[in-house]
Amino acid sequence: MARINGIQKAIAFKPSSFLLKLEVDLLRDLDLVLNQEEELWALKSRVNWLVQGDRNTAFFHVSTLVRRKRNQILAIKNLVGEWILEENDIKEFIRSGFNGIYATSHEAVSRDEPNFVQCQAKLSDGERESIDGEVTETEIKTALWSLKPFKASGPDGLHAGFFQKSWPVVGDSMIEEVKQIFRSGKVPENLNKDSYCFDS
Repeated sequence: MARINGIQKAIAFKPSSFLLKLEVDLLRDLDLVLNQEEELWALKSRVNWLVQGDRNTAFFHVSTLVRRKRNQILAIKNLVGEWILEENDIKEFIRSGFNGIYATSHEAVSRDEPNFVQCQAKLSDGERESIDGEVTETEIKTALWSLKPFKASGPDGLHAGFFQKSWPVVGDSMIEEVKQIFRSGKVPENLNKDSYCFDS
């Protein structure tokens, strides 16, 4: 910003085409950095209703802090209704609760075939054929655009908004990858399957 101010002062005293071009380049670079900062804070704040807006990074920053504060657990009641206030005690209570839900006292699980009741829903032949058919480009694009742009991304850092915004560049390769996944029934080894999972 200081360089832009210095160039603008120099232009005021002695304009030249070099300084004018340098000012345009620096303003373009500044605009790019401000857009990246806006997107960073928009992603961190997980504000979905504000896809495009002014560069209010302070708003996004406050939204991130508010969400972090709201998600913090300071106290929790145990099974007899007493408050647990110590952080380690809270962690242990939550951990034991999950262990109680997902642990089993059974030695082994029965391997018997499940009994299918007569009224169980089944797919019609037409529905079965439509599921087995090749996925279309329209279906892939419609599914992508139905996702919220700034929801949590996969480990590779790419979110649905990236693919939506860069569709002219990455669209063909993404369509081919998705079709390949549907044909083979599994994600290729060189790709991280988590990067294709987006919350809707």
